[in-house]
Amino acid sequence: MLNLCPRFKIKTVRAATLTVLFGFTIAGFCQESTTGQEERESIKEEKTLDPIAEKKLSDIRHQLIEAAQQAASRVRSTSWLDSQGVLHETTRIDSDVLVRGMQVNSYIRSDATAVRPTKMVCKKNRQDYKRVGAVEMAIYPNDGRYGSYFLADVAFNMSRGLFKHTHLNKNWLLTSVKKYRTNYDRAIEASPHAKATYSFNISVNAPYSGKIKRRNMESILRYVDNNYSPKLQKRSRQPIELSLSVTENNTGKMIWNKTTNIMYPAVYASISSQELPGEFTAVLNETIKIWGQEIDRQLSCQPFFFDVLHHTADAFTINAGTRVGIQAGDHLIIANREKVPFRVLEEGVLEQTVLVMVESVTKDRAQLKKIAGPNPKFISNIAAMPL
Repeated sequence: MLNLCPRFKIKTVRAATLTVLFGFTIAGFCQESTTGQEERESIKEEKTLDPIAEKKLSDIRHQLIEAAQQAASRVRSTSWLDSQGVLHETTRIDSDVLVRGMQVNSYIRSDATAVRPTKMVCKKNRQDYKRVGAVEMAIYPNDGRYGSYFLADVAFNMSRGLFKHTHLNKNWLLTSVKKYRTNYDRAIEASPHAKATYSFNISVNAPYSGKIKRRNMESILRYVDNNYSPKLQKRSRQPIELSLSVTENNTGKMIWNKTTNIMYPAVYASISSQELPGEFTAVLNETIKIWGQEIDRQLSCQPFFFDVLHHTADAFTINAGTRVGIQAGDHLIIANREKVPFRVLEEGVLEQTVLVMVESVTKDRAQLKKIAGPNPKFISNIAAMPL
């Protein structure tokens, strides 16, 4: 007879009736034994968690709730009937609170009848960590030729401006994105810091092709006389469209976006590539300076988080390391980046938060260990957030 419970040795009974009876009895005993074992493992896991860490996680949850209650909140309810006629209801509570920097929307009553909304100035994120961003460039038309210079020169100038920007250099770790022919090449050759949380997308568009129509007489003279050299022609001023956007790599969410046109001055055409005119470069650098300040100002009031690359029940790997300021022993929160801290007033949101500690760290990666909280397998849109 097949041993239905491998933990115990069961003697074979030849009688068919006794065999079936023993089979049902042993199967039930094994099921009860397995259930009891799972309960003991669950209790053991709860006991292994640090009670001090659990208390700290509870305090953090209460602070998040208090901060959300002090800010303006919006409640939206949705109801619908499914195919079986069952009524379903969902409630969403959005809060204007931003825990780091505490951007708070308050309502000040200016008179007896009107309520005037006001927004407090957001204080910048004062912490030692840096955000992780990757700079990508795109030019149109793809050949990149625009008269006597290349559009890539404009894109590289914008990229250098971002890397040298005072505010971004202080609060961001920016890297350049290398173009790979295939996904396989990217997986093999890409450096660890290539998986950035944010993407800086630079776009340079020149609708004017830069071509000049030659006169028929000049074409004939060039065909007859190889030494003929036509006079250099001056190209008129033409607009160049510049665009910069910042997006979240995991979600594709647009964080910031700006587009502007800069006039390229009239220059004489040349066969060889020339440097960008000083007048154009000055306007370009000033534009990047202003844009960099706007990006830093806006995101400094946003929640700070790192992407979780992969995780188990009690271990996590994030795309940040010592180069952004993370050190062994630091504490972070694992949570849904969409719901924390904006929707912490909704039922069950804070129950899906985990307190972790940095166990080991390299330049661009950190290993985190869970010290308090539930199993993270039910947390969607997962991210690691500094306290």
